[in-house]
Parts: sequence; C-alpha cells; structure tokens
Amino acid sequence: MLEEPVRDRSGFPLARGGVRALLVLALAGAPGLPGCLVPAPQPDDWLAVGFRTPAQSFQTLQTAIAGKRPDLEYRCLSEGFKGREGLTELTWREFRSVLLKERPWIRQIARAEIDRVEALGPGRARLFATIPSPLGGLGSTPIAVDLVAEEFWELRVEGELADDGFAPLASTLRIADHAQEITATVPLRGGLGLDALTGIAVGREWKIDGFGAPAAARP
Repeated sequence: MLEEPVRDRSGFPLARGGVRALLVLALAGAPGLPGCLVPAPQPDDWLAVGFRTPAQSFQTLQTAIAGKRPDLEYRCLSEGFKGREGLTELTWREFRSVLLKERPWIRQIARAEIDRVEALGPGRARLFATIPSPLGGLGSTPIAVDLVAEEFWELRVEGELADDGFAPLASTLRIADHAQEITATVPLRGGLGLDALTGIAVGREWKIDGFGAPAAARP
C-alpha cells in the first residue's frame, strides 16, 4: 500500500519514495506533453554541470536527461534516495529505460523552468518547476523536487578518485585557535601514501532526495 504523500502549504503532494513518485508522475500523464524530442544539451550546459546549489543540481539532472546520460542522472541522486529505493547505478539504468520507453514524455523534465526554491531547514530545500506545454501554457505540468546537502571528502591520485566518503564538514574541518587557519582531517586508507596524493577535497553538494507528483492533471 502506498503511503499518503506529504503535502506542502499549497497542497502539492510530495511522495517520500523517489521512484514511486516518478511512477506517479508517469501514470498521471501529462496532457499536452507528447514524447517529442528534447534538444540536446549545448556546450555551456555541460560546462555548468555541478551540485553547488539546489538549482544547479536540478539543471544538471536536466542536462543528464537531455544528453541521455543515466550515469550522470544517478550522480544527481542523494545517498538517502538510493538507500531507500535500493538503487544501484545498474538498477537505475534498468528502471529508467523501461519508464522512458513506456512514458517518453518524462524526458520533458529537461525542458522544465524553475519557478522558485524554498529552504526547508538546514541542509534541505524544495525546488518548484513547471514543464511548459507545447500548446503555449495550456496543460503545463508542475513538479517539485526535494534536495539535501551532502558533505563529503575525497582523495585523488593523478587526477583519479582514489577514495571518498561522507562526513559532516563540522567533523572534517577545524579552525585554529587564532582563526587564521583551517585544517582538514580525512581518513588515509588502502595503503595510500601522502607522496602519492595529488588532490584532497572537502565540500558540500546538493543532491535530489525526492520527487513530487502533480496535484492533478490539468486540462
């Protein structure tokens, strides 16, 4: 049995289960949104790929969909999303392949226009967007996306990722007593030596943690 969706102040239902919410979106249909071709990403779209803000993360998902890059789509998902849905990159590829074959209009998410982003609290945000109708506004489809901030560390050897993990920046970074230096502390595992490292990074990225379903199909 599907759980009752959480609703925002405007009554917009937000399914906690990401894959289930995508299915709700697909089964609801989207009048006026045929499975027409989505323009391929432009060079500037690829250069803008990243996860620094909720909006950038959603735009990265749009680029991944338009560019037919399921690996990048998978990178847009939060660790919590993947864990709740039991997703691996392989199962994600299988799921989206079937979904896009049956409901090709889902690709139109790549054309969605961001309306606003609302902060839900520390490290959480909700992005509202609208998929425009080819009919000039009639039958446009609202969507909502929940995002979470994930804090991470990574080690690189000759430019390649050697090790990484998730940890709060508050535990990874330390500010010296005189407040003039910041020290990062990350695990050194797998026999990695300091001489071999060519890069150390810590940071925060916004990842997609859930999808919202349209409140009702518009005429």
